[in-house]
Amino acid sequence: MKIRLYVLSILALLVLAVPAFAQQVELDTPQTIAIFGTGFYPFSDAANQSFKKLVNENGLVAIVIKNFNGKPLKIAPAADYKEIGRKKNISADGIVILDYKKKKGKRFGLSFKGKPTSLNIEVQPFAGRPCKSPVNCQDDCGVNLGKCCEADASGNQKKICVSVGTSSCGCANR
Repeated sequence: MKIRLYVLSILALLVLAVPAFAQQVELDTPQTIAIFGTGFYPFSDAANQSFKKLVNENGLVAIVIKNFNGKPLKIAPAADYKEIGRKKNISADGIVILDYKKKKGKRFGLSFKGKPTSLNIEVQPFAGRPCKSPVNCQDDCGVNLGKCCEADASGNQKKICVSVGTSSCGCANR
């Protein structure tokens, strides 16, 4: 009887502790994410509300990845604690484009699958992104990665700086 109570107590603690591992993700903010293996990383409350509005304009989202340590990792768009799109491999610093188009959900976020690690990311929805002063991608590849390099006639982001090869950047469609 004591063993059963002990096991149930441990299971209850584990179930209650699981949400603590789900670090919340912000939009347009560089942040370090600790990956503990496979899991759903929800957008914060404020980010989730903004994202719901932006996803109606354009469902594409750029994930700018920096300080990648080389451990195998996959990322996918997610909503309501499940993947809602194709997984993308992360193999180096760079940009991964996730597609949230025509996806519905109450709580959006990212799904990671891989070994425990940490990396720096910035989640950049394409919708409504003004581009007041486009950058030259080649000027400083690491700093300009993911920034607007070409604007459309309305002054909104048309192209962003992406990795080209292992050590250079170029201006390309999102």
